[in-house]
Amino acid sequence: MHASLLRAGGALGLILTLAACETPSATSTTPLPDAATPAAAAAEEAAPKAKAPKAGTLAALAPVGRNEARVALFRTSYFGLAIQPKVFVDGVEMGRCTPGVAHIAKVSPGTHQISATTEQEKITTVSIANGETAYINCSIGMGVVVGRAAFERVPEATAMQKAGKFKVQ
Repeated sequence: MHASLLRAGGALGLILTLAACETPSATSTTPLPDAATPAAAAAEEAAPKAKAPKAGTLAALAPVGRNEARVALFRTSYFGLAIQPKVFVDGVEMGRCTPGVAHIAKVSPGTHQISATTEQEKITTVSIANGETAYINCSIGMGVVVGRAAFERVPEATAMQKAGKFKVQ
């Protein structure tokens, strides 16, 4: 392209070509958009984006309403997989102690009994405050003939780390 401009316009073509190719100097006063630096823009793109929890999972539960409480039961261990006892809150069935699944029971604030029976009945009492969710990890331990259910109340952060992606049934 430069050669054709030289033939067509001679020296004038060369001057126009050089002017068109000139780049701004390092002391240019052109501001960067929004005062952002290329390094900051690259860091922002590299930063992991927080994903919204998948609908229907334990992490996607709506907040507990006023004058309500909730029990969230889940099982992370596959030990004793064949043993999946029914779990009850105050005598009402809320689901089974099944690995990879979460069960939810709405309750009134106060003290509640969580129970399951295999070869032996296991009863755990939990106190739940107004607007609170009690996260209960169900597990199966060794028994004489059949595995025995065990319940452990865990903090919300632990529940989300271990079971946040579990589907709620």
